[in-house]
Amino acid sequence: MDLSLQSAPYLHIGFAFLHIALGEGLSAWVYRRRYGRSPLVLYTAADSPHRRVSRRIAWAGLAWALALFVPALRPGYARSLLAPLGEFPPGLSWGLAAAGMLFMVTAQLRMGEAFRVGQDAAWAPAGLVTEGLHGLSRNPIYLGSMASLLGMSLWLPSLAVLGAWGVLAWQIDQLVGCEEAFLAGRFPEAWARYAGEVPRYVGWRGYRERGGRS
Repeated sequence: MDLSLQSAPYLHIGFAFLHIALGEGLSAWVYRRRYGRSPLVLYTAADSPHRRVSRRIAWAGLAWALALFVPALRPGYARSLLAPLGEFPPGLSWGLAAAGMLFMVTAQLRMGEAFRVGQDAAWAPAGLVTEGLHGLSRNPIYLGSMASLLGMSLWLPSLAVLGAWGVLAWQIDQLVGCEEAFLAGRFPEAWARYAGEVPRYVGWRGYRERGGRS
């Protein structure tokens, strides 16, 4: 089966939409079934730095999607900045995209009742989520999402696509900064210990210090 973007563009577009659906829709549906309310507080919250960064992420995501899929649907546009820099093995790009998505969804589900999309001023959880994937990374949801988006970017690695992914990753890091500041304000002592043990994105130090518990 040919898994290249040019040969099966609608399969790739469907996967990209699945990333969005799993990132918010499925996780929100599961959360509502388990806890009787929606975790999508972003869309009801007042204006804030978090919400403004979220808007910028939406616009950057749209630019990324156009740079990736327009050349696949309209080959005449596949030139200059939209021309691929080279060929990346489809199996590897698909593998990274799928693994990142699975990592993201697993991290969401393992957060349990603490999971939110947005910042909730009324949120009063018992404590930080620091075990499982959160023992490897303070932000496994965003780490998985960025890895999945990078895998999809490698379907057609043009300057425009990779540049848009870089902007997305930068904006996501800005969002992470907003969320970490929020958590540091809610749990100052616990957050200081956690941030000292576990890296923001990638690292094994915290996992080893916890004895490999999952």
